[in-house]
Amino acid sequence: MAKTQVLALVTLYVIGLCAAAAWRSDPLDASLLASLAFAALVWLETALVRSDISQIAVAFTPVIVILSLLAKMEWTSTARRVAWSAAAGAALFVWPSLNLSAPPDLVKVIRGETTPRAVIRGIHATRRPLDAGLLASLVTPDLAGRRNVSILAFPYDNYISVGQRRRFFAPVLESYAASTEPLERYYVRALDSRRRSGLEIVYGPDRGAVSSVDDVQAITRTPIIFEYLYKHFELASNEEHADAHYLLRPRLQPREVATEPFKFSIPQQSSDSGILRLDAPSACGLVLLEIRIDYAKNPHVFRPGGIELTFSNRDQLVWQGSIKPLALNASFVTYVSPLPPERFHQVFSQDAVQGVQWDKIQYHASSTDMLGSRASLIHIGAQCVDPNKFVEGAVPEQNPSLTTIETTAPTGIDGSTESDGVIETSSASRQGRLPEHND
Repeated sequence: MAKTQVLALVTLYVIGLCAAAAWRSDPLDASLLASLAFAALVWLETALVRSDISQIAVAFTPVIVILSLLAKMEWTSTARRVAWSAAAGAALFVWPSLNLSAPPDLVKVIRGETTPRAVIRGIHATRRPLDAGLLASLVTPDLAGRRNVSILAFPYDNYISVGQRRRFFAPVLESYAASTEPLERYYVRALDSRRRSGLEIVYGPDRGAVSSVDDVQAITRTPIIFEYLYKHFELASNEEHADAHYLLRPRLQPREVATEPFKFSIPQQSSDSGILRLDAPSACGLVLLEIRIDYAKNPHVFRPGGIELTFSNRDQLVWQGSIKPLALNASFVTYVSPLPPERFHQVFSQDAVQGVQWDKIQYHASSTDMLGSRASLIHIGAQCVDPNKFVEGAVPEQNPSLTTIETTAPTGIDGSTESDGVIETSSASRQGRLPEHND
């Protein structure tokens, strides 16, 4: 947040310079500066969609370009030079994913310590071999005959493809960057085309070499991609791997998927929070959510906030996470899983999966900063995907040292304190299948 505020201050400085320069310049220069400033402001909208590093870097790039163009103009007096240098230095040191290794590498090329050809060749070389445990996880009896089959790492860890000396496939370089519906559909079309000619997927945990973005599960951030993988791919073997990376191969036939709505009561609910208490505990490890989030402030101007979700069993925490809006002021479908990350891969198998028992879903609007728009009204519906796949495991004993969840007195929207029934579902879900995503 602090770094974003610094970049926002630099943006205000640049816009102010453009306005002042346009006022002093001739009409032609004034038109150019005004156009650049307007384009930079419009481009800043991309930073208000998500707080991902890639979005922030792209959003503020035009501002940095304009700042560099104004350098000569601001070098006419000491005070203006100091102000410009301070803005440039601040932008440099708070820039997302700042990496200062490039200048030393360029110096090596200039001094003749290395050649450009060697540097380019080094881009395609593996500086550090893959961990032995990871390599063992990806070895199959027919590996020699599948060297030419493309491989995709999902949701993170693209380095695996390079380390295996396999053909690299990635419709979007980082899968979590496919965070809009058009990008997801593009991703799925590319997957479908490559799957027909041969494709293997290395499915890893959400927290791999890097932390999951915004603490959002991959299946929640990119539900259309996950749905495609779930229907069309399966585990190559049922062996457990300590590194939690597993090989998925195309299915001969798409998976038949069933959904079942939960029966629940609502002991507590307000406009932006609530509790769904199941009539009976569930071991479902893959939950389909239908969500609509409305906002008080315009989510097209301010960064839309999400919701915080908690699964618990007898008020003992089972799982918690976040959901970011995939549609603004409209309904959308996504998935969450209360399974431990190291066991989530089991949903791709044909065997039964030992679930984690839970009996309550609690949700509330995520907090936002001054640039954000907090959810003012939340509607949530939930279904279990393939309920017969999940079997109940041992119910953990209540542990006072673990996080517990305290609830307050019911505060229903309509004045009622409790309501029983089945959640509303889409027409596709009522027919016992996942909603279709047509290209």
